[in-house]
Amino acid sequence: MNLAQHVHLHAINLPGVSAIVDPLRRQRLSWAELDDQAARTATCLRGAGVRAGDRVGTSLRDDIQTAVHALALWRLDAVWIPMNPGCTRAEQNLVGEQFNPRFVVTEPGRKNTADQPAIVLDEAWRAAVNSAGRRDEFSEGGDTPLIITLSSGTTGAPKGYLYTHERHYAMYLVYWLDARIEKNDRCLSVLPIAFAAGRALFLACMVLGVTIVVIPALSSPREIVDAVHRYDISVTSLVPSMIRALLEHAAERPDADRPLLSGVQSLISIGAKLHPQEARLVRERLTPGLVDLYGSAGGGITTVLRGDDLDRKSGSVGHPVHGVEVEIVDHKDRRLPAGESGLLRCRGPCIAKYCIGPAGSVSGEFRDGWHYPGDHGYLDEDGYLYLQGRSSEIIIRGGFNIFAPEIEAVLTAHPLVVDAAVVGVPDKKNDEEVVAFFVCSGDLDERALRAHCRALISPHKIPERFHRVDALPRSDTGKVLKRLLSEN
Repeated sequence: MNLAQHVHLHAINLPGVSAIVDPLRRQRLSWAELDDQAARTATCLRGAGVRAGDRVGTSLRDDIQTAVHALALWRLDAVWIPMNPGCTRAEQNLVGEQFNPRFVVTEPGRKNTADQPAIVLDEAWRAAVNSAGRRDEFSEGGDTPLIITLSSGTTGAPKGYLYTHERHYAMYLVYWLDARIEKNDRCLSVLPIAFAAGRALFLACMVLGVTIVVIPALSSPREIVDAVHRYDISVTSLVPSMIRALLEHAAERPDADRPLLSGVQSLISIGAKLHPQEARLVRERLTPGLVDLYGSAGGGITTVLRGDDLDRKSGSVGHPVHGVEVEIVDHKDRRLPAGESGLLRCRGPCIAKYCIGPAGSVSGEFRDGWHYPGDHGYLDEDGYLYLQGRSSEIIIRGGFNIFAPEIEAVLTAHPLVVDAAVVGVPDKKNDEEVVAFFVCSGDLDERALRAHCRALISPHKIPERFHRVDALPRSDTGKVLKRLLSEN
């Protein structure tokens, strides 16, 4: 089934119910209006030259038009490439060169890729949409290409993961079954829709028929709290850096003993791992409905941790979600027993069909139906996954393999360390040296931090150098940009 048909059915069954609300721009579309706008926009895109199989980028703000154009492209059997509207011209050119969209849909005054024709949503375009006829033909969907999801590019040029209609629908099922989103929920969309972490919840709710309230990406804690209470929000998705900011905001309130987001039944943490002590604070100060999801751009959602498991399996990223298999293998793809560390691989209906590398080549991340996201870890006897780090985060020091996240967890266990990142830098003596960067909330010198590490980890894992910084460099979705630290 074509995913755009779900919204068409909502328009028939829930015509006057709010589909998307945009308080900042004072806009609201019912399901009937959203479907009508998508059908008319499809007519105009067809008139502009968009054909089945064409790749079309969108470089738009997080608002109603993003949903309208995604639905319109799906009606035409075109492939949607969501692009970050805040990226530089050089970055947009790089995406254009790698993925070759036939058009890029953008807003007036925004920089566009130099080599791809632009469809600008100016007054003339809006007038054409309003006067256009509806295009109500739908392809079968199924295994037809739907979207190219770009990786975050934190280690270099982004890669593109191609998903079909059926594979993306399988990912939505994970949100419905494992994050327990229901049709009567109300969703707050606050993560950038251009990124997979924010887009998956947005689309899952749209296909299910959940009313979505869109506020500016990465809004302040006060703005998020105000929106949650004003619009009776029951589900939202945030990255850990935003959750930490909400925890600080909660601690400053006079009624800090009352959960700040008590009406939120599912607070989905995604994009990075919350520290165990943070997960406890979230349930005490924000909402008991914390849901921790782990996934990747190419593997979709892989595991879930929620409820009592957040304490019982503290430090884990959870058990496999519905329909997904997880294995730990050695370098020859031999399955390893519980407790033994190795390379993670997963397979299931929600993984990408294939990967497009920086030069347009197919990556080796997909082999024999398995996806290899590049993470190392182990499974316990109950099948819960514990991550140790990515292949790129393994530091080789004197012949030992050291996982940067393990050291980061030790650093953040110190009561004065707010944030930390560990990188490996070349060293002639030991292959690589371990270097730590940390953000501190009080008076903490290197000697005390080194003593803290010495009590918790082996000597060969203790960082050679410690650098106190005001803040760690992060992407729009909160991921630490370690390449910038390595360059210092």
